[in-house]
Parts: sequence; structure tokens; C-alpha cells
Amino acid sequence: MPCRKQNSAGPDAGSANVFWTTHFAEAEKGSGIISAITEHFYVGGKGKGVEPSQGIDDMLSPKWIEADADLYKKVTAPVLADGLPFEFTEANDHYSGGVQDAKR
Repeated sequence: MPCRKQNSAGPDAGSANVFWTTHFAEAEKGSGIISAITEHFYVGGKGKGVEPSQGIDDMLSPKWIEADADLYKKVTAPVLADGLPFEFTEANDHYSGGVQDAKR
């Protein structure tokens, strides 16, 4: 029985694991088995223990936009240069349940 080639996405690394993601893309470019490189990023890191007022201030600060832009430069641009599509699968504020009561 012939082996069917299936396209897959990956690695879906988190917390801006730039090295793993970019090296995976470099290794798999041209393989024909990867349909997209994926990544998720929690710009605020762990949410437990962060005071609500600090969580709100962080979420509204320019440093979050800068962090996302930095991730784009370090991950998305090299992956696209390798000829592979890139997709953020998650771009939430914090992991571990977020910041309790950080809402307006």
C-alpha cells in the first residue's frame, strides 16, 4: 500500500520560542509535508499573582504592541522567507488562567 503524504502544521510552540520555531521551519522548508508554521504567544506571561490593576495597565501599554512586533521580526518574517505560511494560533494576554478580575 503506498504511503500518502499529508500536510501538517506545527510546531505551535509557545511563549515566543523563537529558536525552536525558526529552526523547525528551516528544517522543513521544501519537505512538502508542512502546510503552515504555527506559534502562540502570551505576551504577559503567567497571569497568576498579577494584580488586576497591573494586568490592565500592561494590556493597554505600548510594550505589548512592541513585544508582538518583536516576535513578528524574529519568527514570522524568517518563516515567510523560508516560503512557509505562518499563523498565530493563540495571541492571548496571559497563560495560567489570565489575571483574575483584570477587566474593565
